[in-house]
Parts: sequence; C-alpha cells; structure tokens
Amino acid sequence: MSASKIGRYEITRELGRGGMATVYLARDPSFNRQVAVKVLPSQFTHDPQFRVRFEREAQVIARLEHPYIVPVYDFGQQGDQPFLVMRYLPGGTLENRIAEKPMPLAQVVPIIQRIAAALDAAHKRGVIHRDLKPGNIIFDADGSAYLSDFGIAKLAQESSALTGTGMMVGTPEYMSPEQAMGVKGLDHRSDLYTLGVIIYEMLTGQHPYEAETPVGLMLKHVTEPVPLLDALRFGLPGGCSAVLARAMAKKPGDRFASAGALVEALSTLGLGRPAASPRPAEGTRPQPAPAQSRKPEPAPARRPPVPAPVPQPAGRHAHHGLHEIACSNCGGAGLTLQPDGQVVCRFCGTANTLDGMLCPECEHLNPADAEHCENCSSALVRYCPTCQVKNWSGLEHCAACGSPLDALAYLSERWQLGTPAYQAQQRDSVKAIKAAEEEAAQRRMAQMMEAEQQRQKGIREATARRAARERQIMTYLAVGVILLGVLVVGGLLAAYLAR
Repeated sequence: MSASKIGRYEITRELGRGGMATVYLARDPSFNRQVAVKVLPSQFTHDPQFRVRFEREAQVIARLEHPYIVPVYDFGQQGDQPFLVMRYLPGGTLENRIAEKPMPLAQVVPIIQRIAAALDAAHKRGVIHRDLKPGNIIFDADGSAYLSDFGIAKLAQESSALTGTGMMVGTPEYMSPEQAMGVKGLDHRSDLYTLGVIIYEMLTGQHPYEAETPVGLMLKHVTEPVPLLDALRFGLPGGCSAVLARAMAKKPGDRFASAGALVEALSTLGLGRPAASPRPAEGTRPQPAPAQSRKPEPAPARRPPVPAPVPQPAGRHAHHGLHEIACSNCGGAGLTLQPDGQVVCRFCGTANTLDGMLCPECEHLNPADAEHCENCSSALVRYCPTCQVKNWSGLEHCAACGSPLDALAYLSERWQLGTPAYQAQQRDSVKAIKAAEEEAAQRRMAQMMEAEQQRQKGIREATARRAARERQIMTYLAVGVILLGVLVVGGLLAAYLAR
C-alpha cells in the first residue's frame, strides 16, 4: 500500500488510530469528495477464512442504510491491508465532547435518541455492534450524531489470527457483563448495557467503574452494582439512577427491551408536563365515564414535574416569575420554559423542579392549588371533556385518557390577557427592561471612557519621558562637542607656543 494512496483513494492525513484500526482522511477522485478510510490490522489476513467474512460483514454494514448510521461507500483489500471507505464527518466524536465534563440532560437526550434509533434499526436486522463507545459516535458539521464501526468487533472476534494471540476484542470500560465473561452468541441487549454506560459517562463525565487493569475493570462490570448519580452530579431527575440501573442490569433479561425503550424512559425524565397515557387507536373514541359517575372527584392538579437535586419546601418559589428563580445547579437566575414544557437553566442547561403551578402563558409560578394564574388570570387547569379529569393547562391531550382537551374553552380563558391591568403590567416590564439596558449601556460607556482616559494618560506620560530622554541626550552631546572644541583649541595653542 502506498503511503499516499489506498486503492483509488488519495490520503490527506491521519485522523485517528486505535487498537482495531487506523482512520485516514482521503479524497475520492471518482466523485471528488472527502471520505474516511478505515484500515484494519494486517493480522486479519493471516486467517484463511477472513476475506470471506470480511466481504460478508462489509455487505451487511453497507445494507444497513439508516440515516443515523455512518454509510459505508466501499471496501477492499490492498496487499495484506483490508480497508473500509465511509462518509467523512468533520464534527469530531462524542469522546471529544465529554472530555471528563458532564453534559446537561437536555443535550444528552437528542444525541442518545439518534443513536438508539440507529441501534434499533441494526438490531432488527440481526446486526450487533459489540464495540459501542463514545469514540464510535461521530458528529457532522451541524452537530448531528451518527453511529459508526458496525461489524469490526465481530470480525476481530471471529478471526483466529487475533483471538488466538489473546488480543482483547472490545473496550473494557464499556463491556457488558456477558461480553466480559466471554459468553458466545451475544444479542442486542449487550449493546443496550453499553449504551447505558455511555449515558452514565455523558451525565457525570466519568466511567461508572475504575480499575488499574482491564481484567479488574471487566470484573467490576460483572459483580459491582451500578453507582448512583447523586454523589457525582447534581440537578438530575430523581429517576435517572433507576433508568441507568435497569439499562446496566447484570442480567440481560432485566434490561430494557430495546434502545428505543431506554431513550423513551430517559427522555420522559424532567419533562415539564405530566406524561400522558397512550392515546386511543386510530378510529376509536375513548369511552365516557358511566352516568352515575359523570363528574367524579377531580384528580389533584397536575403540574410540571421537572427535576431538582434537592426537594424544595412547599411555597418556596410561589408568587415569582420564572425568570426570577435561581437554578438549583449553578445558582443563576435564568430559568426558561422549553416548548415541551421542560424548565431549563439557560446558563448550565440543568432541568429544575418547581413546587407550584407554572403558567404556560406568562411563566409565573403560582401556589400548587391554584387554578388561575394570579399574574395574568390565565387558566392553569383544563378539564377533560371525556373523563372530567383535571389537567395542567400546558397539555394538549388528557393525561388520563389521551383525549384532546377542549381548546375552545381554553382559548376563552385568554380574554383576560387583553385587560388594561395586564397590558399596563407588560408596559411596565418593558420599561424596566429598557431602563436596565440603558443603565448597563451607560456603565459600559463610562468604563470605556475611563479606559480611554487611562490610555491617553499613559501615552502622554510615555511621550513626556521620551522627550526628557531626548533633551538629556542633546545636552550630553552639546557638552561633549564643547569639551572636544576646547581640547582642540588648547592643543593648537600649545603647539603654537612651543615654536
């Protein structure tokens, strides 16, 4: 293999190197595009059956064709080096993004949703990843996540040239217990365990288990319970540890049924609205309540169960606007209401729990038993026309039966938003914001003027010092010239007298 060319692909530079392969950035002259060329170890070719398996696995990977799986364009072997040609993604890996720094749950969920969809699609076709890790989750230029390196671990596992030498297949930090014990016939639940390990690392910036040797690390995956998140990361939903404990269960049968089920459980944590029950099937209508119980006792008011690290005492935040409440994680007063109802800090991205009824219109936090916002008088409760259950007004469907809530009745409550008192309050808020902005601008201008005055003063002082030095030098030169003239005249006079 040429150092500057693999097959028809012109090598630009090396992108990365690991125990399983070396990846190069290359140019495909046939399509004039950049590609990633993954070169596998030459030891693979020592196995006489490798070429058959390599072609089989490469064809399976190429046929996956999922939007969140890095596509394989080509594969081949040049000399004793097998290689795969894949789409080049310039956004780096998840490993680079974690870098021992925890990620907010609001950033973790979208990434895991894409990876889970890719895994489920591969699992349905009988393809198991076997070496899932942050280094195999790659981002494009827009920051969208993709999953790569399907099938390579399986090739290594089946290659007698490698396994016969005792080479470990997989990454100990992310191995499932059954993979660590060398169980044959791994299924998709092994990937689900590893996905749970990756989520743990994204949320905490650390691996769940640490050991001095790979064997010790694998032993911990087999024997030790899943560490709790509370000691490592504040501001996470209380159910996070339970979700990860199930995802990383020691027995495969105790884990989630699919990656989609795992990410669904993760994404419902910290939502700022009650989780609705499954909606009725298409073409069916929910059955109304029996006549004798047409108006049952209303259920307790549902409010957004958004997470917090420490339970807050009742009424602590009551009668405050959302923007006035400090984040439970970083302390910054900058909570925002997301489109899905989640209350998230705009500084650190942590979801927060609020102990009151949040108004979806003006984002005012009301007492827990309120049915109308004390700030804008909007309805905080919407009754289901089918089952009469009380719902939070931010919902579009009943949390009990899934029926659409009465949108007309809800809209009729909003006439109070146009009242003079509310409009006056809005004008006062705008004035306060403008006054604060003007004050901040004046402070910045004063600071700039003071800095400019200091700069000008420094320039004047430097100019004065330079002028003083120049005058001193000129004085020394003048004295020197005078002395030199005296010496010359004295010498001439002495010579004249000597005659």
